[in-house]
Amino acid sequence: MPSHPRKPRVEGDGPASKAEPKSAALPARKASGASETAVGLGCAAGVVALFSSFVLVSRYGLQTALEPADLAFLRFVVAGLVLMPVFLRHGTAGLTLPQAAALAGLGAIGFALFAYSGFERAPASHGSALIHGALPAFSLAFAYGLCRHRPGRLSLAGAVAIGGGVLLMIWDSIALADGDQLLGDLFLLCASACWAGYGLLVRRLGVPALPAAAIVTTLAMIGYAPAYLAATSTRVLSLPVADALTQAAFQGFLIGVLSIVLYTRAVQALGANAAALAAALVPALTTVLAVPLLGETPSATTLSGVLLVTLGIVGPIVVRRSIS
Repeated sequence: MPSHPRKPRVEGDGPASKAEPKSAALPARKASGASETAVGLGCAAGVVALFSSFVLVSRYGLQTALEPADLAFLRFVVAGLVLMPVFLRHGTAGLTLPQAAALAGLGAIGFALFAYSGFERAPASHGSALIHGALPAFSLAFAYGLCRHRPGRLSLAGAVAIGGGVLLMIWDSIALADGDQLLGDLFLLCASACWAGYGLLVRRLGVPALPAAAIVTTLAMIGYAPAYLAATSTRVLSLPVADALTQAAFQGFLIGVLSIVLYTRAVQALGANAAALAAALVPALTTVLAVPLLGETPSATTLSGVLLVTLGIVGPIVVRRSIS
């Protein structure tokens, strides 16, 4: 049989060329992962700044004629109107109505009403430690209870330290024989539980950051604003204009829109537990800033509680890095 001339091998022909794109794709994947982490860390830093200012500005607003229900109304209306076009474009982003309502109930209505009611009764140091400091502990508890994700020993040790700090905060309110402040502490813990639940649920449902924020704020506005107006009648017309505008801009846009987008993006990039760790700086930063800005000097018990909560968040991270 005549032999056919052997086809000369050219570059890009044969099995070797098929392997090349795979090896070439590896650096791209690594770069993509590093970029995602950088985005997550940037969003987490923004969350820390906004969460700290959230406690301080809310406490300040509640020292005026504004009440918790007023702050919630201003927040939901401004945020809902800003993100309404996004909601009209994406709708519920493939979620069922109960799923979308659950996000709005946890990330907006439940969180905001509990938080503002707590800020009205408890000092800023309690607000930051009990909402943001307790967040990793609630995230771990919910991850185990709902997803059967077993935390490691270091995470458990951190949660125990956070729990100790929370108990010190509660003891501080009991020692003052201040039932109103103690009720505020409980409201703040409920707010933290709502936000942890939102973080876990939004990651589980896989909703992108901006559509998630639009769902939360728009449904909160639709659900809350009519009830507020019906219950308060003409109160909205008697709100102090300067205070109302300040809180509307801060609560409605910076907190009601930007913080939700940043937190959701951080959760997607880093995970719910890792994003919750961004809360490590919030209790200490808020406690320090509350002294000159609000004239609130924390007690030794409160300072110990803030320290324990901070150690409970930071400790596991430091130990993991030292042994890795």
